[in-house]
Amino acid sequence: MPFDLTQPLSWESAAGDAAVMLDELQPNIVKAHTREFLTILFLKFSDPAGGRALLKALSQPPTGTPLLKSARTHLQEVKAFKATGTKGTPYVSVGLTGDGYAALNIPAPKIPPDASFRSGMKNAGLNDPAPATWEPHYRNAIHAVILVGDQMSGPRNKALTAVRHLIQAAHGVQILGEEKGHGLHNSNGDGIEHFGYVDGRSQPLFLTEDIDDERLTSDGATNWDPGFALNRVIVPDTAAPDPSRHFGSYFVFRKLEQNVKQFKKQEKALAKRLHLKGEDAERAGAMLVGRFEDGTPLTTQFADGNHHPVPNDFDYDSDPNGAKCPFFAHIRKVNPRGSGGFEQVDVERLHIMARRARPMACAPTSPTTAASKTSRARMSACCSWPSTPISPNSSSSHNRPGPTTPASRVFPQAPAHRA
Repeated sequence: MPFDLTQPLSWESAAGDAAVMLDELQPNIVKAHTREFLTILFLKFSDPAGGRALLKALSQPPTGTPLLKSARTHLQEVKAFKATGTKGTPYVSVGLTGDGYAALNIPAPKIPPDASFRSGMKNAGLNDPAPATWEPHYRNAIHAVILVGDQMSGPRNKALTAVRHLIQAAHGVQILGEEKGHGLHNSNGDGIEHFGYVDGRSQPLFLTEDIDDERLTSDGATNWDPGFALNRVIVPDTAAPDPSRHFGSYFVFRKLEQNVKQFKKQEKALAKRLHLKGEDAERAGAMLVGRFEDGTPLTTQFADGNHHPVPNDFDYDSDPNGAKCPFFAHIRKVNPRGSGGFEQVDVERLHIMARRARPMACAPTSPTTAASKTSRARMSACCSWPSTPISPNSSSSHNRPGPTTPASRVFPQAPAHRA
């Protein structure tokens, strides 16, 4: 029975094709998977049969439990953890690039059709440095990416070892490079990015259970609707046996450098220019971000402290001229919440992506900043969106079981149980 992609989905009551979709889809798409410790492996296939064998072994091993679980299994694990505290299994996910599909001998008509995906990140027109200056493993043609993560480092390491063994056993599969990330938290236990600000609070929600939880147990959903249609995050998998029931998602990996030292310097300069002193000087950083470090929205109050829970049920109707939260603030630019004056809210919402980021603390690569290691950091940002291009600068990767400095890559994510 076909299901409605233009609405959020109730996973607990899903039946027919919707149930098949959840059983075949990878985790970390319709709902973010907890992964405080994350390793990302970038692969190259020189033998189509070897690449296919690896993908099959991840989801259908000859013996033992598959490393690649389904979205439904992930959701069941989350429910069990909330009810009994039972910990879930590690997160493993696979994505293929356009070049990866070709390397596996997938017929061209079956390769996901998105133009940005097919052209690749090197041709994305994002004003990135020349590919020749990227880190070595991003300069090559990347065919696949495998993400391995968990709330604890031990289970992540165990799952990662198992993945490496499968890669070593697969003929013609090479690891070009890898990235490692781990979560950062403030004193309240909230996830933060390198500048110290609460991160990921305004994620779009695609499951009615999550939307109800936001409305009933968080700060509500009266002013801002966090619910989004399924077609904002999943698309039919054109390489699957039945694209009407088998879905994936476009997945973008970008490695962004955050200059923490320079940000703090500019924050102080702005505070001085605005004559903000003492504790009020913190408002300078909030004006750049749109929230105080603890997540308090600048449009709701002029000081921090509103973080139990971190608010998301707000809009900018009380601040049409940007007197409280400037129009240049990060969160107001990426999500005007219907009050930006440039587009209708339904059009604005088309730009909002599911973000699956993980901070990474790295030494700088630039010789001019090598003396100040702690002043720079990088963030591994993973985002999903549907295949319809959102802007000329869109680029993506398809998540199917089937980059960064700024070599980004787009990998389709395939269903979890097929290769």
